[in-house]
Amino acid sequence: MDRDVIEQMRQAVPPLRGDLDLAAVERRGRWLRRRRQGMRGMAVALVVAAPIGLFAVQQDPERRPPTTLSSSPSSGPVQAFVPPTRPEGGRQVMPVMLPDGRAIELVYPAHLPLARLRLSMNAWVTAANCCGRDVELSARDQSPTELFGHVTSTYRGRDGRPVTVRRQASSDGEPATETLVFEFGRWYLSVPLDNQTSDGAWRDLGAVARSLSVTVTPNGYPRLQADPPFRSASFRPNVDGPFRGDLSLQSSEMIIEVMRNPACSGKPKTETGGGQAELTMCTNGFEVHASNTANQGRTILDELARSLQVRAGG
Repeated sequence: MDRDVIEQMRQAVPPLRGDLDLAAVERRGRWLRRRRQGMRGMAVALVVAAPIGLFAVQQDPERRPPTTLSSSPSSGPVQAFVPPTRPEGGRQVMPVMLPDGRAIELVYPAHLPLARLRLSMNAWVTAANCCGRDVELSARDQSPTELFGHVTSTYRGRDGRPVTVRRQASSDGEPATETLVFEFGRWYLSVPLDNQTSDGAWRDLGAVARSLSVTVTPNGYPRLQADPPFRSASFRPNVDGPFRGDLSLQSSEMIIEVMRNPACSGKPKTETGGGQAELTMCTNGFEVHASNTANQGRTILDELARSLQVRAGG
């Protein structure tokens, strides 16, 4: 779906005139490239009849045709989740319920179809007398094989459904990865397996599979639940490692990541180089990072810098 979305953004955002000062922005290219690699092959059957704006595509610019996934051992066909949105004074509002129950809202120009990008959210799970791990909840708009690789082993989850360990082969100079993958309706719950999962209770993947589960709110968002010896925390401590936002909207060419950071301040900073444009900005106590490798990617990110707001939800 991503190339159609980016092409629509190119049409919706007029080119900027004049040069803007470039600021030194922390480079997170390696992490963002890895996230984009998992999004390859995504497509949406949209046809833009003429370059006259997004609204020529369909009446609601935020809706995308539902993607139906093939059956898996744990479930039947699934329609991909699309975040609900509402208009507000000529702008679009995307209310999001995070896995820990916090509500936030993204406010942006209605002509930017951000709800058509793939949504994923991060949560922090701790193990008794040990350590914590980032886990990710992501919309099921691709098969688990496409996103996480092939099954190497299977465990039984809390409700009896299979939980699989999947291995993604190395590519583009990046090492192979292993992930523990749960499937809950329209959502994947994934736990990266690396040297940290050899600590304490994380060593027992069967226990992890039995402990973690997801319930879905009336508006379609997942709530993470964890049984002892694991616990779902309401915040991620400041630990070493790549930036992990509370949520991300992503395609193979673009990623927007949002994280709560009350100390974040300063003007938006954009940078181009290495075939991509990057943005760092602060808005209402939230930190936003974005990266775009598409043509005119800098133009799209400058539009976000001028107009994107993130705020606490009601």
